[in-house]
Amino acid sequence: MPTIPRAFTTDDRYDRDRASNGRSRYGSYLAIHRHLFLDEDVPTAQVDWFAFSAWEIATSPIMAPGYVHTHPRVISTEPHWDDDGRPALTVHLAAPWPLRVPDMLGPNVNTWECHYSGDQIVDWSQPWDNDRVSVFTTLTVRVPIPVDRLPAPRYRVDVPDIETAKHAVNVLCMTANRIVNGLCVALDNPRGGQ
Repeated sequence: MPTIPRAFTTDDRYDRDRASNGRSRYGSYLAIHRHLFLDEDVPTAQVDWFAFSAWEIATSPIMAPGYVHTHPRVISTEPHWDDDGRPALTVHLAAPWPLRVPDMLGPNVNTWECHYSGDQIVDWSQPWDNDRVSVFTTLTVRVPIPVDRLPAPRYRVDVPDIETAKHAVNVLCMTANRIVNGLCVALDNPRGGQ
């Protein structure tokens, strides 16, 4: 049975091996960007705010490459709160066009560019040139986040605790992967191919 690629993964070995302090590259970024955890309207003990701030730092564009590695179809992520204050992680995925779009616009249309390293897709991006019409289809998925599974925020001298931030990020990864993994596979194989 083939391995299903995960939408979101973390890599502690890479984080440690690339750390300028010998402990955690991500930890250095947490210290530099600790201001992202502070908002005068949000208590620093709010678990979802802490988790999403940890996530923002762990992902591109702040960390490149990020502590969180993403499936090539993942274009971006962002937090979302509904009117009742329930948090969700919004995930934007590069998606193929609906079948009729090429018929409507003709063959000379730009869309997502797929970039390879060997025979492996490494990312999807928008072409830069404006020499013709460009159409980009995105699938947006909003995954509810279970606040009761997130760790209580911890700080060490106003810097977010590395292990607590990593735990929060891993909860977000596992929660999102339950939904987004299958969607990535379906988008990569729209007709159910191998």
